[in-house]
Amino acid sequence: MKSVLLCILLFLITGYKLSAQTSSISGTVVTEDGETLPMVCVRLLNTTYTTTTNDSGYFVLNNIPPNTYHIKVDAFSYKPLVDIITVKENESATITLKLQEDIHQLNEVVITATRTERNMADVPIPVTVISSEQIKNMGSMRLGEVLAEQTGLSIVSDHGSGIQLQGFASDYTMIMINGQPLLGRTGGTFDLNRISINNIKQIEVTKGPSSSLYGSEALAGVINIITEDPKEGLNGNLQVKHRTFNTSDISASVNSKHKKLSSSIQLNRYSSEGYDLTPESIDRTVPPFSSYTINGNFIYETGEKSKIKLNTRYYTEDQANKLETTDAVNEIRLVNMDANQNDWIIAPSFVYDFSKHSKISVINYSSGYNTQTNYTYSSDGSEYEKEFFNQLYNKTETQADLRLNKTNTLTLGSGLIIETLSSDRYAETDKFYTKYAFVQNEWTPFGKKLSIIAGGRFDAHSEYSHQLSPKLAAQYKLKKWITIKGAFGAGFKAPDFRQLFLKFTNPTSGYSVLGSSIVNQGMLELESQGQIQEVLIDYSTINTIKAERSISYNFGIDLKPHKTTTFKINVFRNDITDLIESAPIAIKTNGQQVYSYFNLNKVYTQGFENSLSIKVKRNWTFSVGYQYLEAKDKGVIETIEEGTVFARNKETNKVERVTVEAYGGLFNRSKHSGNAKIFYKNIKNKFDVNVRGVYRGAFGFGDTNGNSILDSDNEYTEGYFTWHFSIIKHLLKDEKLSLQVGMDNIFSTTNMYVPSMPGRLTYVGATYRFTKNNNKTPLPE
Repeated sequence: MKSVLLCILLFLITGYKLSAQTSSISGTVVTEDGETLPMVCVRLLNTTYTTTTNDSGYFVLNNIPPNTYHIKVDAFSYKPLVDIITVKENESATITLKLQEDIHQLNEVVITATRTERNMADVPIPVTVISSEQIKNMGSMRLGEVLAEQTGLSIVSDHGSGIQLQGFASDYTMIMINGQPLLGRTGGTFDLNRISINNIKQIEVTKGPSSSLYGSEALAGVINIITEDPKEGLNGNLQVKHRTFNTSDISASVNSKHKKLSSSIQLNRYSSEGYDLTPESIDRTVPPFSSYTINGNFIYETGEKSKIKLNTRYYTEDQANKLETTDAVNEIRLVNMDANQNDWIIAPSFVYDFSKHSKISVINYSSGYNTQTNYTYSSDGSEYEKEFFNQLYNKTETQADLRLNKTNTLTLGSGLIIETLSSDRYAETDKFYTKYAFVQNEWTPFGKKLSIIAGGRFDAHSEYSHQLSPKLAAQYKLKKWITIKGAFGAGFKAPDFRQLFLKFTNPTSGYSVLGSSIVNQGMLELESQGQIQEVLIDYSTINTIKAERSISYNFGIDLKPHKTTTFKINVFRNDITDLIESAPIAIKTNGQQVYSYFNLNKVYTQGFENSLSIKVKRNWTFSVGYQYLEAKDKGVIETIEEGTVFARNKETNKVERVTVEAYGGLFNRSKHSGNAKIFYKNIKNKFDVNVRGVYRGAFGFGDTNGNSILDSDNEYTEGYFTWHFSIIKHLLKDEKLSLQVGMDNIFSTTNMYVPSMPGRLTYVGATYRFTKNNNKTPLPE
């Protein structure tokens, strides 16, 4: 695009000077297969003669003085071409310029999978890259809407809407911005609606345990949001979107790069009136809310090889709702709920490049997450209850990337994490310490034909046993169009504050939850207060829970039989031990239960996912993706095989033993899921159209026969499709203005077990971009 803009600019500056010449150069720019290439820059080197090809790949340079010239062609994703042409006086010279595809330009650079920059084609680990162009074409407003349309990812309702990856619940996937984790999992689920998708360069999804590099919470994988880098000069955009339910998303960003200083600032406001899928209850499914985000990234080059970076973020949200509760005399009363949450990030870092392939970086990452919720009676405004949750996280880390020789690249690092939390639900302010070190080596003995990555991470934690997380991955390029990949890794998820120190009694229903580290103290207090009717488990035997562990295997094949066609398949298996579950340990005198946490079950998830992408000419792109998933509890399978699990047969009304074949696995997992997408780009009339379909198969929603497992047909909800479309029209010079209209969930599909899907959503949007380059435009080479 830059070369095209350069061509246009030079043409406007110099074209009027050349009317005295009568010779010309014309021709066509094509691919190796003879396909014409529009909007390609053509220029004569060491002159100011330049132009671009039209929609048919044709170009003409008029008023050219007689001479022999070097003619150069630049096109994105193709290798630059230089040819020689001679122009005679009063004659027209013609030429056909054939471009070769540049494989290296087509490969996205990814960081998350190895913590170093690598071409995606050279990474032996399952990685999905969602580009900024894809995000813009979708017309989405928040991160969850983008992830919901990706193969192998599902948005599920589990203490809020979270991401499910390879069958893991949402609290097993680490969410990061620019390589650093985001806080805010009060119930284990990270709210994806907190993340604006404007000013995003790309989103990288690494599947499989990543604890060898990132520690806890990366047991299932990592989702890393990478923001745009500042560009030369002054650049920015203003974007406005409005959607059903009076939902609006307004963003403004500006970035600049001048000499040694680069900066980028983005502002976002996101608000909605919310919606209600359960009109029979007073509280709304999504209450009205408004939120504000400000992101800032700054880079200062302190020398030729060193730079200082500063990443900052602040987010705040307010929402209001109404609830019903029963007072001491069993009278139903209305309660107003006013809630605020905010998070912030300050992350300075220093980077020193020893050479092209070796550098060292030091970062201090500080982050906080806070919530405050006030409940007041609607009738008189008196206080019903207050809740607060404050979390602080500080990480200091050093990482070195060293090119030892032509075949070995070493990455090593160490760090210290200090995490504190205070809440009305916890007995006291608690603090965790984690010391860790990691190492990784990439060995490429035969160039890029074979790549082997081996490494591991050691975590020493103040509250649970030390953890070692190894990783081994390899990739072999059998042929230019066939690549085989395999990866083995171990991951872990540390017990969180909730599972260790929670001391909570629900004020409405009266049940209690006690963390495993304070269960003895909590039970003694409840007994002394006369609140315990029956003890189900001897609480003196309950030990502090251990970290959950996972062993993962991934095997994949990437095929590119033609430059326009890509097919990928990945087979995976994850075995999880010491899974943390909650279970009742006592019955209270009010009939409610007391819960605590245990390392109970062994679980596995396995399956495969594949994707196919086909490009037709330069206008059409077709893609489909599919995932098959099994997620089951080994402990349940063992008890079924022992013949101790029963269910009532609906047809005979008799109690029968449950068979292994009838066991459907973990709740809220779909065995089948997939997507299909069509993108069309009209270069001549400057508009883009896309249609996307997402399928989620049947999944278990709950236990209806009382045996606590998924084994009956009426315990499943039906699968469903959602279809979406978007149209973008580009206007003004250099497409500075873009207008977008679209519709999500065209056929208004709803499911009572998916509250994040309220039905059909229509939206309109506009984006205006501006660029001011302070540097003089250089002449062509």
